[in-house]
Amino acid sequence: MIPKDPTDSVDSVSTAAAPGKLPVRPERKRQLFWRNVVKQFNFTDQAERELLLSLTGGINWMKMRVLPRDFVRRHQEIYYLISTPEYERSGAIGRDVTRTFSIFERSHHHQLVAQQSALFRVLNAISEAEDGYCQGMNFIAALFLVEGLSEADAYALFLYMLKKRHLAGIYHRSSTFLDEYLQHFEQMFIRDLPKLHAHLMVQGFTVPMYGIEWFTTLFSLSTKTDLACAIFDLFFVGLQDVFLRVGLAILKLLEAKLMCMSFEDFLREFKPLV
Repeated sequence: MIPKDPTDSVDSVSTAAAPGKLPVRPERKRQLFWRNVVKQFNFTDQAERELLLSLTGGINWMKMRVLPRDFVRRHQEIYYLISTPEYERSGAIGRDVTRTFSIFERSHHHQLVAQQSALFRVLNAISEAEDGYCQGMNFIAALFLVEGLSEADAYALFLYMLKKRHLAGIYHRSSTFLDEYLQHFEQMFIRDLPKLHAHLMVQGFTVPMYGIEWFTTLFSLSTKTDLACAIFDLFFVGLQDVFLRVGLAILKLLEAKLMCMSFEDFLREFKPLV
């Protein structure tokens, strides 16, 4: 299950204050959003409805039931031992960190410096634990920090995704996992949206041209922050194939516009549309 209109749904819950009322806090905004989804969506899978119902009572990624507590606690403790030493990939991480936060709302200079330092330490620790670093990881870790997670929590949560939810293969250059993931997505695309897939192929706009960014950043770079957070809500609550299904939902939402676009249009307009 993915909300019918994934780019507008989160934004439809306004944070503006009604006359005489306080504005809605960002964390409350997503809670209200999921209440609206559960209320309005016609579920065919009761198990998925139950998962989404759990989001309506409040959202805290570090307290999701799917998280193995011992794993999280152990890696929170390890984080401070491995986050600061210099490693083989520390230089590449440092270069990526300086250009990561530009996708989020502008921070004051002192906040930006602190955020960049925190992001460097988190990615540095991940590169040591996973014996590797790949572009794309930086945007996911940055989203976790922007959403208020501590460095140790951001590290433990990211490591849970890589080790326990089997996403590490996306970032290993020697692995065929990303290629297979893209192929699986394309098969779903052909099955669900055959006319749109055929049009994109005729225009030469192939799945890797947008799918690599989508799936290496898990939509943290490709979508608005509110939508990216809602996608991670679904992932951490335990919904299956979230990122594949979100990709299809976006294409379905944009189908009418995309069917009228040429290759040059795709290069110029596809990313802003998403």
